[in-house]
Amino acid sequence: MDSGNPFPTTTVKIFRDFPDVFNPEYKLSAKCYANGLEKFRDDPFLIGYFLCNEPNWAFEEGLNLGAEVLNYNGELATKERLIAFIRERYQDSIEAINAAWEIALDDFEQLRIPMANAHRLSAASEADLGDFMEIMVREYVTVPSMACREVDPLHLNMGMRWGWIHDPRQVAGWEQFDIFSINCYKTDPKPAIEAVVKAGVDRPIIIGEFHHGALDGATPATGIKGVLTQVERGKAYRYYVEQGASTTHLVGCHYFSYSDQSAIGRFDGEHYNIGFVDACHQPYIEMLDAARKTAAVLYEVADGIKDPYDEAPIEIPGIFY
Repeated sequence: MDSGNPFPTTTVKIFRDFPDVFNPEYKLSAKCYANGLEKFRDDPFLIGYFLCNEPNWAFEEGLNLGAEVLNYNGELATKERLIAFIRERYQDSIEAINAAWEIALDDFEQLRIPMANAHRLSAASEADLGDFMEIMVREYVTVPSMACREVDPLHLNMGMRWGWIHDPRQVAGWEQFDIFSINCYKTDPKPAIEAVVKAGVDRPIIIGEFHHGALDGATPATGIKGVLTQVERGKAYRYYVEQGASTTHLVGCHYFSYSDQSAIGRFDGEHYNIGFVDACHQPYIEMLDAARKTAAVLYEVADGIKDPYDEAPIEIPGIFY
């Protein structure tokens, strides 16, 4: 389940939806957010909860949240924490930071003036601001995780269903999770799984979303990943799930979704052929047959007794919005 909406935040956003995590308001918001779990605390049928889905700020390739804080025009508790971090790292020496960052500050107070792209000044500035980004993300994860654990210590914290991981420092705080979750719209999930492991995450991994769609179904768009036909959709399902099961880290994956989206579109216009059944609940036999075949061998594949299905689908460019 999702423990609530929206994810705990503050009235101040540093970048996209990234909040001022060192503002006391963030902890108060996290407590209110976690209270959504209270009625499920003793539910024996609940496995766990996701903190959120696809943090919007994390899609930015090359993002350095420390640099975004330094460029913020206004007061931030997180900016004060960053300035203190920099002063400690350079032992309160303005000469030392000027030499390392290749700039000419008169004093540390000038760091309160917005400075664009400071992570590109030098290798040292990129490292310093990247290290602070890791501190920020760890706080972003830890505060709501602890709040949720206090309300509900009985169920699994299944993470944030990351949509993309561009930088290993963006997974800071993974220790708070019982399971690390990602969404992965690829033909083969193994590279994404391996990327999480290489980032240092030592948790079982679950995939929150994947799908393939075709243009011979009941709707006019394929979704994020496209294939030629319903037969190829079945192949895509088998290939994805069994290749994932052959790894030592993946413990499950969620197909999105059970039914096609409406041909006239949902609230944001999506109308994808991505279901096991169409919008009238008529089954796609090819998908059902593929799922049955994979289910019959899945545990043997996971145990290494059988090789995973190895016929990759014929893909086409996806049509999605």
